[in-house]
Amino acid sequence: MRLLAYLEKAVSLEEARSLLSPPSIRGEKTKDKPPFDKAISTLDELGLIRIEGEDQQLSLAGAATTLDGQDVSAFNSVLRQAVLDQAKNTSLGDSADQTGPRDLTRALAWLLSLDPTDPMDWYRVQNDQREALRPEAGPVFSNETRWNHFNYWAPRAPAFARVVRFDHVMP
Repeated sequence: MRLLAYLEKAVSLEEARSLLSPPSIRGEKTKDKPPFDKAISTLDELGLIRIEGEDQQLSLAGAATTLDGQDVSAFNSVLRQAVLDQAKNTSLGDSADQTGPRDLTRALAWLLSLDPTDPMDWYRVQNDQREALRPEAGPVFSNETRWNHFNYWAPRAPAFARVVRFDHVMP
């Protein structure tokens, strides 16, 4: 989003990929979807970018069209609003559906219900989340990988939490 806001024009998906995820850091073989592709699909799903045309031009969409590429607070605000959009967060307590931002919203709601002076690590998360949601909603974090991603991103890009140590996060 920041690249598109800064350039103030659409760019092809491949041009964005080459600028933001060059082969030297991309890694040739991976069983998972590459991080760049995950980011693009998430931003598209959140309605913050659109991909159009045969040459797959990326452009800003929705509230992101107001971004200038310089204002981090504005970026965080737009991202927060998109993630917490009520229409994208239905059935949080009734379904184990992890599509869209539901898993992040569910995790944030749970984290914000905890004591903010008591840092959490994966070992505590495993125990403390057991009774957090109804069984049909599933666990807040299904595995350590999801916790580690949350632990990394929650304090950074929409600034939802605070890191105390590299493996501990607080609301």
